[in-house]
Amino acid sequence: MNPTNPFKTAVFILLAVSAVFLVSCGKKGLPVMPGLDPPPGVTDLSYSIDQDMLKLEWTVPEQFHSAKGSWTGFVVYRSRVSLSGEVCQGCPVMFKPVADLPIGTGKPDKRFAGKMVYSEVLEKFCQYVYKVSPRSDGNASGADSNYVEFKY
Repeated sequence: MNPTNPFKTAVFILLAVSAVFLVSCGKKGLPVMPGLDPPPGVTDLSYSIDQDMLKLEWTVPEQFHSAKGSWTGFVVYRSRVSLSGEVCQGCPVMFKPVADLPIGTGKPDKRFAGKMVYSEVLEKFCQYVYKVSPRSDGNASGADSNYVEFKY
């Protein structure tokens, strides 16, 4: 019998693993639908509250319509946590989609440009976090906006 040298075995395994990483191809990252260039995210999401009515506002980025693909609207996401329970510090924010707002279709010069608005009634004694994200007609998502966060 020919016993194997543990040093040679370790070197061989190290070289084999390195070779796999060196010959791997392709761009690393999240998959993107072919033919879509993600538009820039919204950077000016803001809110106001009048009695128990929330109003979110943001500007459609100028580059939204020039991005390659069919970006057709925005999805509003909300996280709502009751303040009566224990709030988990450091836990990830769990968002749920609450609205899908179309901006219009057609040629870029005929699409909506300017401010978008979303309103809803708030429940008392909750902590809220909102964000918006552009979406395509194929339901691809663009970059998230800034977050707005408040207690009500």
